[in-house]
Amino acid sequence: MNALNSILKRFKFKPSGPLPIVADWEKFEMEVGRSVPTDFKQLIEQTGSTSIGYCWLRNPAERENIGLALTKAALIREHILWNDIVFKMMGVRLFPEPDGLIQLAHIDSISFMLSYQSDNIVICDRGSWEIFESNLIFTDLILSLFTDRTQYDDLGFSIWHSSKELFGWPE
Repeated sequence: MNALNSILKRFKFKPSGPLPIVADWEKFEMEVGRSVPTDFKQLIEQTGSTSIGYCWLRNPAERENIGLALTKAALIREHILWNDIVFKMMGVRLFPEPDGLIQLAHIDSISFMLSYQSDNIVICDRGSWEIFESNLIFTDLILSLFTDRTQYDDLGFSIWHSSKELFGWPE
């Protein structure tokens, strides 16, 4: 949880989404048959955020914007839009397919996905049609994008946001 604490310490903008309650997480987890990693839950619960820089976060309490909602209905919508092409180009399936990936966040065409096998984030890039295991939990990945932009190029820039040392939009 060191990454989560570091992110929260650097978090310098007003929350842009609703704060989820335990019932929101329980409903989502029951619907998808998988728990959400603790670090991701705590990040959303403590910030109420729907973005870190240009990284858009899904939130189970979000009701206004289906693209930012972490609900079964929102994920089924993503499945309808993307599953066939993602499977054809990358060989992976999206929820609600058995063992389908669950999108927790995205930057443009790059999705940060949760698999059923571990809490490590799978990165799916629909721009280049590449997929890889990050071997990092969500907050560790976000902090690594923030601290080492050279390793991640455009992803790191999206988290860093205009070369300013902060998360989120400029104040």
